[in-house]
Amino acid sequence: MTLPGCRRLLVSGTAGIDRSGKTVYVGDVKLQTEFTMEVVGAILESRGMDFSNVTRGIGYFKYAKDCVFWMSIAKSMGWASYHLW
Repeated sequence: MTLPGCRRLLVSGTAGIDRSGKTVYVGDVKLQTEFTMEVVGAILESRGMDFSNVTRGIGYFKYAKDCVFWMSIAKSMGWASYHLW
């Protein structure tokens, strides 16, 4: 979506699923999360963007304890603040 003075890219439904539609890293939430972020990164790159352009993201985890993997990725990417609800 292009608006005066800005561009907006909406990405939805991204998960640990490969190009053939198969779930990858079954049983390994850490690797699934990392894979998903690689996919999102590739989508951003395909539009001339990177993670510095991200203003909001939502992740869904089956178990709250698995959010630690998201927090680790966010920290490694230098995202100063993130919220868990």
